[in-house]
Amino acid sequence: MTLLYLWSKDNPKVANLTTVINNNMTLDHNINSSTNYLEDEYQMQFGLKKLIFKNGIPYGYNKNLNKEIKFLCIHCQGRGKSVMRFLYYKQLRDFYYIGNLVQATKAKMKLLIKKIISNK
Repeated sequence: MTLLYLWSKDNPKVANLTTVINNNMTLDHNINSSTNYLEDEYQMQFGLKKLIFKNGIPYGYNKNLNKEIKFLCIHCQGRGKSVMRFLYYKQLRDFYYIGNLVQATKAKMKLLIKKIISNK
């Protein structure tokens, strides 16, 4: 992906689809990051891009443009895979961040238990 990015950067005939297209839509680079095309571009919530659903379509608040931008796709990379089932089912979309919270809570509980056991 980095090689493709560097190649597209020097080739004006190739568009980087993580830029905001027509001032209203983009492709998500990584749901775990506020950066898409620009650094710290999108609002975050619980370690994920904060998504707003309108008629089943995900939007994110672009802090540089001060407006909601439609995501044509959401890239659930790495730990973001835990939210895929929430995004898939219409009834669960408003709770997509719960998967990430559960995963983070489990990791912290494991560390706490190890610490308690090692102090005995």
